[in-house]
Amino acid sequence: MKSLFPVLAFVLPALLFAGCARPNFSQPVDGGAIEKALLAQGLRICVRVPMDSKGVQAFVRGTTYDLASDCSGYDSNSPDARVSVAVFTKTAARDAAQRTFESGRRPKSPAVIWARGPVLVTLDGSRSPEAEAAVRRALASVTAP
Repeated sequence: MKSLFPVLAFVLPALLFAGCARPNFSQPVDGGAIEKALLAQGLRICVRVPMDSKGVQAFVRGTTYDLASDCSGYDSNSPDARVSVAVFTKTAARDAAQRTFESGRRPKSPAVIWARGPVLVTLDGSRSPEAEAAVRRALASVTAP
């Protein structure tokens, strides 16, 4: 039985992760398509801020959006949703950015992250359930991995 444990320790995780495919990097998805999908779900862009990621390997461009269904009551400290869209030229750089985002957060807060082709999308911080559902629908409508 002791000799079976090391085998299971390596084989079981390999089987579990075998079905976890990485998103197809060559898919034709860009930040503009994601922005259009967000707007199509009834979200409005209250604030748009370009991302400054100098020094991040293979980073092309990015934008952070504060979204709401109605920007008249917009509060920068608590938007309905805060979404960041970053575009990369290399799969490894996109995946490294995703790992850094998932593991390097201090303090830990609720977040969701998607990889769509060369694009990394994050939904971060406090948000309304309605806005989160709209963001999820928008990203589901964009070419899936």
